[in-house]
Amino acid sequence: MDTALGVASVYLGYRTFLSEARRMMNESNRLLAKYQQSMSLPELERAVTVAEQAVEAASNPAEQVMTRYSLVNAIGVRYQASGNIIDLALSINHLKKALEVCPANNPVRTTIIYLISAIYYKRFHVTPNVEDLNNAIHYIRLFAKAHPAVSPEQITAAIGLAIFVRERYELQRERTDLDEAIEHHQEVLQLYPPNHPSRIRPIRALALHGQEPSDLQEAIKYQEDALQLRRSGHPERLNSLNNIASMLRVRFEQESRLDDLSEAIEYQKEATTLSCDGDPKRPNVLSNLALALLSRFQIQGAMEDVSEAVKLSEDALQFCPEGHSARVMVLSNLASALRLRFEGEGHLEDINKSIEYQEQCLRICPPDHIERPTILSALSLALLARFQKRGDESDLTAAMGHLEEGLKHYPETHSARPNLLNNSAIVYRVRANRTGSLSDLTIAIERLEEALRILPAIHTSRAKLLLTLSDTLQHHFRLTGATSDILTALAHARKALHLCPHGHSDRPLVLHTLSAALHARFNGEGDIHDINEAIDCQLEALKLSSSTHIGRPSLLNILATHLITRYQRVEDVADLTSSIAHLHEALKLCGEAPSENLEAAMELCGPGHPLRASTLTVLAALQVSYAENSQKVSTNDISEDARPPIISLLREASNATHSPIGARLQASRSWITLARGWDDTSLPEAYELMLDMLDVAVARARSLDARHRQFTSDRDVQGIQELVIDYVVILVEQGQLERAVETLE
Repeated sequence: MDTALGVASVYLGYRTFLSEARRMMNESNRLLAKYQQSMSLPELERAVTVAEQAVEAASNPAEQVMTRYSLVNAIGVRYQASGNIIDLALSINHLKKALEVCPANNPVRTTIIYLISAIYYKRFHVTPNVEDLNNAIHYIRLFAKAHPAVSPEQITAAIGLAIFVRERYELQRERTDLDEAIEHHQEVLQLYPPNHPSRIRPIRALALHGQEPSDLQEAIKYQEDALQLRRSGHPERLNSLNNIASMLRVRFEQESRLDDLSEAIEYQKEATTLSCDGDPKRPNVLSNLALALLSRFQIQGAMEDVSEAVKLSEDALQFCPEGHSARVMVLSNLASALRLRFEGEGHLEDINKSIEYQEQCLRICPPDHIERPTILSALSLALLARFQKRGDESDLTAAMGHLEEGLKHYPETHSARPNLLNNSAIVYRVRANRTGSLSDLTIAIERLEEALRILPAIHTSRAKLLLTLSDTLQHHFRLTGATSDILTALAHARKALHLCPHGHSDRPLVLHTLSAALHARFNGEGDIHDINEAIDCQLEALKLSSSTHIGRPSLLNILATHLITRYQRVEDVADLTSSIAHLHEALKLCGEAPSENLEAAMELCGPGHPLRASTLTVLAALQVSYAENSQKVSTNDISEDARPPIISLLREASNATHSPIGARLQASRSWITLARGWDDTSLPEAYELMLDMLDVAVARARSLDARHRQFTSDRDVQGIQELVIDYVVILVEQGQLERAVETLE
């Protein structure tokens, strides 16, 4: 804008100004310069006021154009300081009035047109309204029409058109907009000579549009060369750091190479040291680093990355008061980081704050705001996380409501719809697990299938959608036992694995899901090849996950379960030994410190850890198998001195209230089965505890039909009715007829 003002002053000529208007403009400029030194807001306000007085004093068209230019400059500085969008509206209004009196043949006219376009585009990004974007496109087309010959202005127009119509494509999914954006970027590329540094921008854009990957490699190389020239202390080094980090993250999103993400994080960390508190770019610099750290957490599972992301986002929020253009972005990023920290550490304060911040974002963003669908999705995930912790139905209902709003407002052509469908499916699946509703699972499957139809075949999110669908079909299989469910689940998991070759950051997650599907089919059909492949997949997933990954205990637990399943089939002691080793590591990770022996590690396993029940249950099963193998006896004939530790493990697992109720029910079933065979005195205690849990589990189902389905199909309670009948017989034999009738009811 300063350059445009300078050009305008040459064409319009200061000497034609009345002395009063000229004096006021000089005074306003002096105050602006003083503000740049002192950063005193009263001086900035005084500069704007004096510039407004200069406009009022202007008495001819030339003076009106020049004074309005000066006023727009002062208002622009004020906007950078406050982020108040009213200043953008004022700037557009003054520039349009200047355009009305500027002669058609005056060269400064096209500069005014360009500035109007740029400010409309800026306002679109602050309070996204497609009408602002359409106006930006309209004015940049006028600017392009005024510069048909090869010139810097033609390049500027082509770049602007490419960016603006691409943004409109993201909103409206009109293929003509995407084609036009690509055409303009290619035009810019042709206007620059081969080694020109400004080729970086169109090359990067074409790579984002799905053009040749080599274009992105070229762009990264140019930025690396530029960074070498802009050494420490160079005024443009911060921009170079941001640019190269941005491109590396784009390549990471395309190719999922962790090295790219790690390198981007290092560049962004340096950028934060170069950005001072008064820098208007600082909120973005801090937020970009926070987002990169959260991306790395999703792969490596290190809680340190989440904690750092929370702190960075909190720091960024300090620079974004109410009304600031970046406040929604920063608030939403902070909320996401808090949700991830809650999922890792379980502090309700984090998830409550996350929901509060997302709700603030929702209040700021009207229905047509470009970020609203993203916020609706993020808020629903936060509510779902709190529901799974507290079990409050209102959270689940609110999550579903927000997602339904998003799906209602954003049609099939909208880029946000696949993510809304995916999150909606997850919420329906959670409710199905709670209520036993097949219809909820059917809706979840239908929504995931719709998302896959919408998403391009090469989209980077396709693998994760396939995984969610595979997992949902496995849930459906557990309720229905339909072979077609598990076959389709396996097919989708294998497709996802094909999309995530060796080196892909999502490969461990894909292997884990494929392993679960293979294990489920083995349980149904008994093909030894399935359990062998399931173990191989789980071993590879474990190898690819870092030793500090938050999900590593779960991987170890499941691998131990697979190994004991195979041991029960082929009786290879090596499987039993490996299971104990993996559980040993899992227990150490759940506790506070490493231990040299299994018993000490078990004691260190935190009582509040959600995996405690399943870990202890598997450990009890391992001890049973180990005793059978070492003593060469059946389960019922295990020596009496070996029984109490096993019963103790299952008692503790059944009482692990922070674990899912399904895992606790499985522990109580194992306890009852062993206690009956051993004629152990703990049997009544085990029965009573199981019945208490059963009341809670079945009460979740909303209908008698759903409750019946849980008893007959749900693995959490499957087979328990037989144990209940057995207990009733025992009560009758003991003369406790009233309790027997109550139990049957």
